[in-house]
Amino acid sequence: MGLELGVVPNALLEPAVRALDAVAGIVEADGSIGRIVLPPGGPGVPLGKMALGQSFFLLGAYHLRNELKLSAPDTGA
Repeated sequence: MGLELGVVPNALLEPAVRALDAVAGIVEADGSIGRIVLPPGGPGVPLGKMALGQSFFLLGAYHLRNELKLSAPDTGA
């Protein structure tokens, strides 16, 4: 979205695609993301799986869909 609005420099497009590609492998089939610090957070808290981080991943994938050669979701509209 930032690229489309002109508020994010085009120079960040390639690093954004590489970053999204790098983290794509940690999204589980059920949509959860592993290696997340579990609540309540803080030192010594174990890592686990949560679904909370997936919205940022999906938002990034949607906005980079052309560069990643993904199709947009069918919104039924």
